[in-house]
Amino acid sequence: MIYNQFKQEEGSTLLLVLILMTVAITLITTMNNIIYSSVNQIKREEKIEKAKLLAEGGLEVALINYKNSIIIDEPQSLGEGKYRIDEARMIDGYLVIKSTGIIDNITRSVRIKKKLNIYFDGQNDYKTIPYRSDFDISDSITIEAWIKIDENANLPITIVSRKDIFKVYIDKNSKLAIDIYTKNNGGVQTVRTSKLDLSEWTHIAFVYDSQAESRNGKYQIYINTIKEKSASNLHNFLPTPENELVIGADSNYNEKWHGYIKDLRIWNKARTQGEIADNKDKHLTTSEPWLVFIYP
Repeated sequence: MIYNQFKQEEGSTLLLVLILMTVAITLITTMNNIIYSSVNQIKREEKIEKAKLLAEGGLEVALINYKNSIIIDEPQSLGEGKYRIDEARMIDGYLVIKSTGIIDNITRSVRIKKKLNIYFDGQNDYKTIPYRSDFDISDSITIEAWIKIDENANLPITIVSRKDIFKVYIDKNSKLAIDIYTKNNGGVQTVRTSKLDLSEWTHIAFVYDSQAESRNGKYQIYINTIKEKSASNLHNFLPTPENELVIGADSNYNEKWHGYIKDLRIWNKARTQGEIADNKDKHLTTSEPWLVFIYP
């Protein structure tokens, strides 16, 4: 009888062990599945994010290529994975582009609608922007744009100007020039770059830093993000009348631009060479810090 009782207890113990082992295995398997699913979900989310970045990169490529009137529509490699341009067309003066990024069979699409009113005929076209204090250069400012001259342009022609403050233009010798008007007897300080080939798209930037040169002020010209010319000792000599900004003509509405102006941006900050290079090809809105104006 004692033997039978021992056998029963031994059997119960073994059964309990088996049950506990089964529960443990089930828990381990469940945890492994949860961990595996979580890891896979994280990897999938990372791939979706990468696919989105690819699509956004494709948009930037499409916008750059639009400058040359060419839109890539074949699948292209852009780092890890590929993108394609699904749509690129003009609708009521807006360029509509849709791009899809693809990475490991994960796809993500993004779309932009961008106003393109960039050609100036050299006769009637120019744009005026009412006075705004953040267009002044008595403090720090950066003005940048993509430009391309029409082959029939008669130089000089003006990119952007404010009466009695500044003028950014192409002079008669195909040089980018900046006129800064000072309070010193109505004088003008001019800096010119070397002669440029402006039949192709060129990125220009004018940066004024009121705190540079022992707070006497300095401005710098960049061509395709490369430093060209600079001048200093302007602080305390800059007038600040409440005049409008003129795009595509001088402040008297002469020297009208003949060609293209695109992505003209004004920042109320002296941007560095690296910052200019990092953003010159990107599609921006005025939500970026310090960016106060974009045209078109």
